[in-house]
Amino acid sequence: YHIKNKKESINTTKESNSTHTELENFSIYSRNIGGTLSNKLEIDSPFMSDITLTDPTLVAVQEHKRKLLNSKQFKGIMTIKGYELIAHAPAISINTHGVPSGGMAMWIKTSILNSYYIETKTNTEYLQNITIRPKKDNTQAKDSVNIINGYCRPVEDGLVTHRNFFKNLEIENKKVKATHKVIVGDYNSRHKITGDIETKPKGILCFETLDRMQLKCLNC
Repeated sequence: YHIKNKKESINTTKESNSTHTELENFSIYSRNIGGTLSNKLEIDSPFMSDITLTDPTLVAVQEHKRKLLNSKQFKGIMTIKGYELIAHAPAISINTHGVPSGGMAMWIKTSILNSYYIETKTNTEYLQNITIRPKKDNTQAKDSVNIINGYCRPVEDGLVTHRNFFKNLEIENKKVKATHKVIVGDYNSRHKITGDIETKPKGILCFETLDRMQLKCLNC
């Protein structure tokens, strides 16, 4: 996802740009990596190749499946060169096979932190809510970007129901005022709008929530 400012309008496309020192060239890479972090971090892995190729400003992942105690431990395992870990929620839930599932994380390009700071509102296993704002001495910048990273499991568990998940997503969206708002993640929602052959109740919940938040779906 790529955000560009053109006069008074905002165009969001899938273009890539190698210069991301300011927020008018802000791009996001979002992916459910499905665990196996050691394989994902190899230089020739599809995940790392994508990061190198797209050169995003921010990286958001879902389902890293690492049940670690703190961000320092996680950072030691999941390091992306040129990026700073800004939000990490460990995997907590145990799936039917008896191993950790879930877990989310976000990184931002280190160069951005010279002029901007990160404001964290929420950091849970299934929702992360951060805003990138200009520092006081960055008088040339006016834009701020709010990013929500979400993961809704295919099947309801004891952590949160599907209805409550989307209710919480809507609450998170209202918490912050920002120039731009972007929601990324994996919502496991099936709807004919996305090209699926059928519409499931969770798909209806998802798009009803997007409508209330007055957001457009860019990629499914």
